[in-house]
Amino acid sequence: MKYIYNLLVTALLGTMLACQEQEIPVFEGNNAIYFDKYYTDAIYPGTESADSTVVSFFFYPDDTKDVKIPLLVNLLGDPLKQDMKFRLKVVDEATTAKEDEYTLDEYYVFKAQPDSVYTTLIQEYIHIQMHKSARMESKEVESVRLVVELVPEGNVELGQLERRKAKIILTTKTIVPDWWDETVEETLLGKYTDKKYKTFLNAIPGAADIDGTMIQEHPDKVIQLVLRFKNWLAKNPTMDENGERMEVVI
Repeated sequence: MKYIYNLLVTALLGTMLACQEQEIPVFEGNNAIYFDKYYTDAIYPGTESADSTVVSFFFYPDDTKDVKIPLLVNLLGDPLKQDMKFRLKVVDEATTAKEDEYTLDEYYVFKAQPDSVYTTLIQEYIHIQMHKSARMESKEVESVRLVVELVPEGNVELGQLERRKAKIILTTKTIVPDWWDETVEETLLGKYTDKKYKTFLNAIPGAADIDGTMIQEHPDKVIQLVLRFKNWLAKNPTMDENGERMEVVI
């Protein structure tokens, strides 16, 4: 009897496990497309926060009229045997940018993969052109917002709800870089001012590439850029916003 009892328990447990396994959702091969950034906060139990792509003309030479803004798009599913096209549409109710302030391509493309490559996740950067309009030139507005939504074609589905849209903010405002912290102020560039940063960007090629990652992983490159700026200031004395001569502390 004990033997039969053990068999029944084993069979019952096996049935319960099989039922539990069937309840687990499985991705069954249909391709799904979604942005890498979250447009809204992730639905519980996710913890990801909504994110926007913010670009400022402040970081470009003064005569810049157009910028290409990159957006990273993910494609999950079967490997691509041929190129896959998709489109973007403007979400009018969430957009403040006018039609002369952006240009969308007719379509965008995920490239087919070589037979030697097998992956279920493909990532492609697409670019949206944004334009400095007359109202931005005149400071009538300091920023505009463009919200776009993915439009898949063929046998492709929209992916995660929170990542079907992307928000771009284009501005002429100054954006103080996160990496210009107390350490950078005390050891490299000195106190931050808008004019100092703008002069640094315009005078030294590569200055716009500085970010937190470069400071942590390639401090030697950052030091070289700041030393070039120091030499440039020695040859080109420049007054800062406070009326004093612009200097760096390195």
